[in-house]
Formats: sequence, structure tokens, C-alpha cells
Amino acid sequence: MSTGSRIPTKIRPKVKTIMDELLYEYAKSSANQANMANQQRNALPPSAIPTAAQLSLLREEIQHSAVAIVSVVTCLDTYLNSVFEDKITSDGLRASMKGMGPVQKWYNAPSILGSTTGFNFDSSPMSDFRKIVKYRHELIIHRQEIYIPQNSINIVPEYENLNTANASLALKTSQSLITSLCHFIGISVPGGEI
Repeated sequence: MSTGSRIPTKIRPKVKTIMDELLYEYAKSSANQANMANQQRNALPPSAIPTAAQLSLLREEIQHSAVAIVSVVTCLDTYLNSVFEDKITSDGLRASMKGMGPVQKWYNAPSILGSTTGFNFDSSPMSDFRKIVKYRHELIIHRQEIYIPQNSINIVPEYENLNTANASLALKTSQSLITSLCHFIGISVPGGEI
């Protein structure tokens, strides 16, 4: 198969499953690295003026948290697209679902896939997913540098939510969304931790 050739249809779902798993594992690894950077920074002695070590570990936590959040949202998108390919026979409906934003797509997925129950827009896991998608959008749409002046730490608002807590929330939300969707539409929850 040449580099630019398309993946044959009959092996596409297997490739998507591998991508889901790879993205999730990458998100999990990044969340762990963000957590380690956070713990190391918190273990440093406090100082009135942030040290180079504190600033470096803060940057590391932000970077790894960003990777975790972006990877989770992408993982969830590829997972849902593969479910649509397996369960929806109408090319038009499949195309319209792929064209929706992540929150709208996940919110509508249960009913599109034939379930009489679905997500509550204002409760977990959907409310948490909305937060994670918002953080991801802020990150990829508003490309500012982290502003860390010499004598203090000032993170621009777009990066305030890129932290260990939200990287962990992204992982938890991913598992919750997939498990809930599988229960709604009566399919097995995928093996592993996705």
C-alpha cells in the first residue's frame, strides 16, 4: 500500500479501534506526566519569587495537561465516528453527524443510534465533557504563549484550565461517556480503559 493510499473499508474499523486506544493511552500518559510535574512543583519549598524549577514544572504540567485534553477529545471523536460507521446505514445521516461539533454529536448520538434514553445535557458526564471541549477549543483556537513574568506567575486565561485536575477529568469523562453510550444503545463496552 502506498503512503497516500486509502485504508480498505473492511480494515478501517480495526484501524480506528487502534487509534482510539493509542489516543487514550497517549492522554493517560500525558495526564500522569502532568500530575508528576504538579507534585514535584508542590514539593519544592515555597518562595516569594518563583524559581526556575517552579516555572519549568508549571510549564510541563500545562503542556502535558493540554496534550491529555486534546487527545481525549480526539479519541472520543474517532470512537464515536467508528460507532456511526458500524451502526448507521444512511451515508447522509453519517455525514451530518460527522459534521457536528463534539458536544452536539455526543449529545445526539444515543437518539440517532436508536436509544430511548440519553445524556442529560447539564449533568455528568455531558457537563464535564462540555468543559473539556471548551478547554480544548480555547487551546487550539486562541494561540497565545504562556506569559510568565520574571517575578511572578501569570497564566493567560486560555491556559488556566490546563492543569492536572482537568487532565484527570478528561480521562474520567472519556470512560463515562463511552460506557454510558454503550449502555444506552445496547452494545458491549470496549475492552481496556477507553
